[in-house]
Amino acid sequence: MYVFILLLIALVSVLGLPSRDIIIDPIDNNDLPEICIVMIQGADIKPEQYIPLMKTIQNVAKTDLKVWIGIPEFLGDMAFELNHGVDRVLDQMRRQGMTTQTIFMAGHSLGGAMVQTWTANNAQNVTGQVLMGSFLTHAWKKDYIFN
Repeated sequence: MYVFILLLIALVSVLGLPSRDIIIDPIDNNDLPEICIVMIQGADIKPEQYIPLMKTIQNVAKTDLKVWIGIPEFLGDMAFELNHGVDRVLDQMRRQGMTTQTIFMAGHSLGGAMVQTWTANNAQNVTGQVLMGSFLTHAWKKDYIFN
């Protein structure tokens, strides 16, 4: 099944089929410092389900920060290969006026597991990452003790 999904992801990437990425423009607070949050969905969770959480973050931060939000859509609602989705939402936000280089990656569940490797591979472009309902993968958790 996973091989099939990966093949479909490759096909969509090559063909450039349209996605339903979500961009949430910042609240009108032009004179504040600007940041970006890219939210990576958990397995089988629609990107739209993160809109209330992301808008709440924007609302809480509105007196201190101008917050851009990008939620890329992934084939089958499985965030296995992040490069194209993250690039799409960042490009779209830049076309809409985002100028910040302060980018936070956020991931829920499987998205949180996948975002760790993406962040490590793109560390020069990422300010931080947030894991929600996720865990540190074996690549980053080095001190396992089993009884």
